[in-house]
Amino acid sequence: MPNQGPWAAATLGSADLLNASLLQSGTTAARPDASASNVGMKYWDTTVAELQRSNGAAWDTVVDSNGGAAVPSLRTLGIGASQAAVGNHTH
Repeated sequence: MPNQGPWAAATLGSADLLNASLLQSGTTAARPDASASNVGMKYWDTTVAELQRSNGAAWDTVVDSNGGAAVPSLRTLGIGASQAAVGNHTH
C-alpha cells in the first residue's frame, strides 16, 4: 500500500503536524496556546484531568473528568466513602 495522507509526500512532516497527531500532556499552565499552528493538537490536562483539543482559537474539552450527573464523563474517586460509588448511588 502506498503512503497516504499528509505524510505521503514526506515533506509535510513538520513539527506542527507531528504535535497535532500526538497526545501531549501536562499542567494547564504548561499547555501551549490554542493558536492556528496548534489546530488539532490533543492535550491531557493533568490539572483538571481532561482531554482537550485545540480548535485554533481555544481549547475544547473532549473528555470531561467530572461532568454533571446526567453528562457522560470520566469519574474520579475523590475522597470519602460516598464519593467512591458507581453512578448516582448514595449511602
